[in-house]
Amino acid sequence: MRAKDNSSEGSSRAPKRVHSGRYLAIIPGVLLLLGLSVFPSVYALIVSFQKWILTDPNGRHFNGLDNYKDILLGSEFWHTLKITLLFVILTVVIESLLAYGIALIFFRPMPFHRVMRALILLPMLTAPIVVGMLARFMFDSQFGIINRFTEIIGLGRHDFLSGLNTAFPVIIIVDIWQWTPFLFLIFLAAMQSVPEELIEAAKLDGASKFEVIKNIFLPLMKYPLLVGITLRLIDSFRVYDLIYATTRGGPINLTSTMSWSIYDSGFKVLNIGIASAYSFLFLITVLIVSGIFLRQLSKENEER
Repeated sequence: MRAKDNSSEGSSRAPKRVHSGRYLAIIPGVLLLLGLSVFPSVYALIVSFQKWILTDPNGRHFNGLDNYKDILLGSEFWHTLKITLLFVILTVVIESLLAYGIALIFFRPMPFHRVMRALILLPMLTAPIVVGMLARFMFDSQFGIINRFTEIIGLGRHDFLSGLNTAFPVIIIVDIWQWTPFLFLIFLAAMQSVPEELIEAAKLDGASKFEVIKNIFLPLMKYPLLVGITLRLIDSFRVYDLIYATTRGGPINLTSTMSWSIYDSGFKVLNIGIASAYSFLFLITVLIVSGIFLRQLSKENEER
């Protein structure tokens, strides 16, 4: 009887040991997450309520909401917010339209379609800083291939990256070139998941290609479209590498986005308090804009 009791007691303890062992296994990951993500975020939030300039280390002190007031009452924040939103809207809209059009072209197999798809995806696989350096050399006023081409067709040479009317469009063009393949990949996968029977039935009923796209592709692809656009929307807010490699926020702050202003405040002016407050205002902006799309995603998910 005692042996049976011991065996039953041991079997009841075994699941507890396994259960506790699972928690022990995730402790290193939790500590790593706390050290690399949670702690820096909480520390940055604390710093955002302090006056801390690295050139004056002894003058660090708590100043409440003064950093946020200085940013919101200044004109630079609203200028960078306008530039950032304009950049995000233009790039995401144009990239979505281009990606959808290219996906329609590649929906049906064509000669060398695998090689062509690989070439289309190549910019997305390149590091953003490398793309920025490539753009800097291509649009260089003296040695750039773009200026060589404009000179051949009789338009002369232009300093694209320093021009008041050309710097911002160049940044948009380069971003579109790099990240349109990302949406193309998502849209093409969504198109190929549409049942072929629906397409054939619509054609038998006399539906045109436009009607097939409007009445079959778009409704069935609504959720993947929203997912891809939301991911691209959040990512486009973070544009920094491209600006660092090309315009450095110029000319006269015409390409200065919020992420670049955070870098400028923290690493040039060395005002850590302002940079931290700017970062959280930037985070709030991203959450508000992306929250609209995430709400649409949740509605679409409920309908599905």
